[in-house]
Amino acid sequence: MSPTPRLTVLAGLPVTLAGLLFYAFAVEPYAVTRHDFAVPIRGLPGAFEGYRILHLTDLEADAPGRREEKVAAIAREARPDVIVVTGDLVDKTLSRGERWESYRKMASWLGSLPAPDGVWFAQGHGEMASHVNQDGLDRMLRDGGVRPLWDDVGVIRRKDAALALVGLKVHDYGGKGTWTISASGAIVQGPGDRPAFLEMVAPESGSWTDFDLTGRFRFDSPKDWVGLLLHSRLGKGQDRFYMAVRRDRLPYLAPSAHGTTYNHGQVSWARPVGPGVWHRFRVTLRETGDRIRMQGRTWTDGEPEPAAWDFEYSDESSWRIAAGTAGIYAEGPGTKEFDDLKVTLPDGSAWTGSWREPAGTDFLLELRSRVPPGAPMILLSHTPDIFPDARELDIPLILAGHTQGGQIRLPFFGALVTDTRLGRRYASGLFLEGRSALYVNRGVGTSRLPARLLCPPEAAVITLTAALPGAPAS
Repeated sequence: MSPTPRLTVLAGLPVTLAGLLFYAFAVEPYAVTRHDFAVPIRGLPGAFEGYRILHLTDLEADAPGRREEKVAAIAREARPDVIVVTGDLVDKTLSRGERWESYRKMASWLGSLPAPDGVWFAQGHGEMASHVNQDGLDRMLRDGGVRPLWDDVGVIRRKDAALALVGLKVHDYGGKGTWTISASGAIVQGPGDRPAFLEMVAPESGSWTDFDLTGRFRFDSPKDWVGLLLHSRLGKGQDRFYMAVRRDRLPYLAPSAHGTTYNHGQVSWARPVGPGVWHRFRVTLRETGDRIRMQGRTWTDGEPEPAAWDFEYSDESSWRIAAGTAGIYAEGPGTKEFDDLKVTLPDGSAWTGSWREPAGTDFLLELRSRVPPGAPMILLSHTPDIFPDARELDIPLILAGHTQGGQIRLPFFGALVTDTRLGRRYASGLFLEGRSALYVNRGVGTSRLPARLLCPPEAAVITLTAALPGAPAS
């Protein structure tokens, strides 16, 4: 008796699944594709008509390998005028020693790629100060023939014309979160806002050390983030601060650091911080010799303050943050509230102070002010999250990565995960909105899972062409 069709299908499922896994892990991650397209740029000087940009991102490599060989072949065939890389050059899971060797190898490989106007590099999450020493990485990239653009402007000239490449650091601040401060001192950020910060302003607050920040907070949604800043330098134009933060996927008070790193510490995970309840908090910062120690705890409003800390971490790095003011941070779909905020200094004096929003996306305005008159601005950002702010400024072209296109895409659904606040719609591809164009590159390497499905790695070759005067990008 011959097997029934149903039994035949079931018998073939293990073979089909094994073949799919083999393809996702061993074939597609190395199938680097070339993607060519043109973008109209308002006011593009005639000298830059047909200018070609090779855009790479998220190589996530430990050394040049099969993928990089294919990228090099694409670069030779495409003959770009310039090569730009939007961050995450090496594998972020490598140890610090391995990471330096990988940066040396990858920088040398990038610098060898042919492009008469050079190779330019914008910072990714893997290049942040919490992962790698900034000065050392800057030197290593330059020694390899790569020009870092970290909140900086590079100008390419053709006769009397110019084109500006503007590279960003990874900024987690600078959104459009709206704060409301009442006469009683209560501070509220409404639902649906993007990330925003406030800093306390008081005499000598920029030089505060060894202080406590106390108060209470409440939020509506389990997806809300709330944070408490110490030694913040945001108001000084520096993306540096210590923070105790409650995240959507980590509903406990836990430490974070920008512009530096924690060397060791522990989190108790004993007191979850949930929505709809007023939580009291105390976070402290103390400098002891060659280290800065941060401690924090929360408890339900109305209950006694516990003796135990929710976390205790130390920063012993050479770039630890010696002084700064206090601040708060919030983002997410719910309403976030802060109240009874107070800073207590070592001499016992207490400050409730006034509150001020730091520059935020003013860093875009500052960078744009450095672009030569008449030069179109090409913005290099690791994440596409900057697009709403760049679009408001009519920046003609934004090149980004970070999402890997989702890596795993399902038919009729798309990317499973994108790690962008813009949502799955912006997982990858070209988006023409208003007078701006955003391109989100799928990247060369992989992150977290070394697999790709229906989302092959890519190298994008972008040709600039003049747009009609006054025409929208779309």
